[in-house]
Amino acid sequence: MNSSIGPKLPLTLDKKNGLLMIDKYTDEIKQNLKTLFLTTPGERVFIPNFGVGLRNYLFENKTNKLDQEIQERIKNQVDIYLPFISINDISVFESPDIENLLYVRFDYFIKPLNFQDQLTLSFIQ
Repeated sequence: MNSSIGPKLPLTLDKKNGLLMIDKYTDEIKQNLKTLFLTTPGERVFIPNFGVGLRNYLFENKTNKLDQEIQERIKNQVDIYLPFISINDISVFESPDIENLLYVRFDYFIKPLNFQDQLTLSFIQ
């Protein structure tokens, strides 16, 4: 019996299951967070308010006000769509080696699983 939770994104063919699958809740939750952060509001059919839209902020001038806006947007979206997660820290930093490469790191806690994890996304500006 297959104990998969859902398909791994991006969809990839697998000879055994047809698609590569996720078999751990922690991996599924990390994938869901990534989807929430990268989806632009209005992009998801029938759920127009879903998504943080991090790509929309890439070319904005970095200010304290912008940082607060991004953090507030992230926390609001997580509270609505993934309320079993708490975001502990959000860090934005540039690559020391590659020009125009930006990293966003999220430290989060999955309450029901009592599990701490981290997700780092990279963006080319």
